[in-house]
Amino acid sequence: MKKEDFDHKMSSMLEKIGNDNSNLILDDVAVFIDNNDKMNEEIEKKNNEIKELQKRNETLQRVNGNLLQQVGNIDQTANENKNVKNAIDEGKPVFNMRDVFDKNGNFKFNL
Repeated sequence: MKKEDFDHKMSSMLEKIGNDNSNLILDDVAVFIDNNDKMNEEIEKKNNEIKELQKRNETLQRVNGNLLQQVGNIDQTANENKNVKNAIDEGKPVFNMRDVFDKNGNFKFNL
């Protein structure tokens, strides 16, 4: 229960009981109010922690996704390097000159 709602209900209850009887239970009411305030503070603290952890989780997921993409590229590059090494060991040419030029005879910048 929010503090405003709690205070309103407590005031309403104290009005119904009357001044004489309310003085007898005022200590108990003070305990309720104090505990309610502590509970609301704890809930707010936990909500802030949850928001922070959710942001951190989203960041970690994004970073891990990027890392997984890089691992895939590293594996592909490692396989290509292995193929080049095998070609060199076998005395075969590493690349074909036709692969360096496009159909119009222009040099390809991105192989």
